[in-house]
Amino acid sequence: MAYTRYHLNGTAPPAVGDTLVTNKSEPIFKLIHDDCHTHDMTFMACNPAFYAEKGIPDHRSCAQNIAEAMQPWGMKSYLEAASVDPFNIFQNTPDMTLKDLGCSRAGDFVEFEVLKDAVVGDGFGGGKATDIAIVTGLKPGSA
Repeated sequence: MAYTRYHLNGTAPPAVGDTLVTNKSEPIFKLIHDDCHTHDMTFMACNPAFYAEKGIPDHRSCAQNIAEAMQPWGMKSYLEAASVDPFNIFQNTPDMTLKDLGCSRAGDFVEFEVLKDAVVGDGFGGGKATDIAIVTGLKPGSA
């Protein structure tokens, strides 16, 4: 997400109408709808080494979950996933600390227009997860 922050002149998170870009500065997603407006683009993907340093070596991690899910697309190690800047939808992390400030409600959603073929993963590593739905194959405005 560092390249997206750069293209948005340092603003984060993106606003409706803004485009997310890859690390090659290629447009990949356009934000079409956003009920929450609170997302994290600065907090790193947690990984096994992070939790080991905290004294909980067997804790699942975002980078580990993403690496396992992305194996069919050639990802070999959580270290590859840990090097990616995540876009943590609905995550509220002011000052690099996780906070529950009630920024989203049941039924809130984020909609993106896909501008480039992509493999998207959900790397949730812990805490309180809520149900999510990922819908694909719809044209903008057809939902």
